[in-house]
Amino acid sequence: MKKRILLCIFLLFALPAQAEELITVPPAEKQDWQNFIDGAEDNYSMQARAAEAMHSLDSRIDEVVIKINRDLDQQAITLLKSNQTAWEKQICTKCIFLADSYRGGSHKGLAYGDCVIQEQKVRIAELKQMHEYRISP
Repeated sequence: MKKRILLCIFLLFALPAQAEELITVPPAEKQDWQNFIDGAEDNYSMQARAAEAMHSLDSRIDEVVIKINRDLDQQAITLLKSNQTAWEKQICTKCIFLADSYRGGSHKGLAYGDCVIQEQKVRIAELKQMHEYRISP
């Protein structure tokens, strides 16, 4: 009986750890957010999923920026921060402008979210390219 209990305890803790090693989640910029959003049942749920996608991509941008900052001096860190702030303002106004074509409609929020998600994916790739440029000899 003790052997069974010990085996159960072992399996309870060992298998989830092994399962985590087998499951690989792609980075946020590689995930199919459009399919994730479209799978929602109604507009409200779609907007909630879009917000989740934007948050995930925003966190990924932060991760990439932190990684880049490790290879920069203080002056370059300040420049990157300024560049990132300018990008955020530009994307916000661009996406508001594009979503405005749905003015008064229930899809305005979804159009804004879709724009931001696409721009965040592009930004992640752009940040990676800038990092490669900075560190390559």
